[in-house]
Amino acid sequence: MNITLINTGCMKIGNGDDGILIDLASNNPYIPGTSIAGAMRAYAKANFSKNIVEDLFGHGDKNSNIYISDSYASNKKEIEYRPGIRINNRLGINEKGGYFERELLGSGHKFFLEIKIYSKCEEQKNEQIRIVKSIFNAIESAELRFGANKTNGSGILHIDSLKICELDLENSKDFIQYVSSDL
Repeated sequence: MNITLINTGCMKIGNGDDGILIDLASNNPYIPGTSIAGAMRAYAKANFSKNIVEDLFGHGDKNSNIYISDSYASNKKEIEYRPGIRINNRLGINEKGGYFERELLGSGHKFFLEIKIYSKCEEQKNEQIRIVKSIFNAIESAELRFGANKTNGSGILHIDSLKICELDLENSKDFIQYVSSDL
């Protein structure tokens, strides 16, 4: 699957209070595949049985049947700065010198994502498709968001395009197409 996602509002992608994750080669923001997989897995875990989720995402010694790439933005939009105040959790008041600015991506970044799902049989494939469709519906309805500050409205993505290619890797023509990445 090749998916194009557009953030419709601000978005925080980074480690803690550090800046936005920027790809050094393109100088554009990106979302790590592990972050996307983690959000998708958490959603699936809350909505499907443990066995079904572990079959798709793996667990312990069991390999994952889904591969999720890092998602790189094709454009670099403005970065927004939003004020914040650190609160002392024990006292419930702002900390002295606790003012900070949070760095967020502005809306309109177009992210490209590749997802590969490996199935051993038709039944497993149908179950995996059911889960992934549910995840895509949750993304589209903003039930599933990405990045930090989601409770403040950040991390809403819109699915702009979705291309699905199904291959049977036991078929030599499909296998060659897969290996050559001519999808």
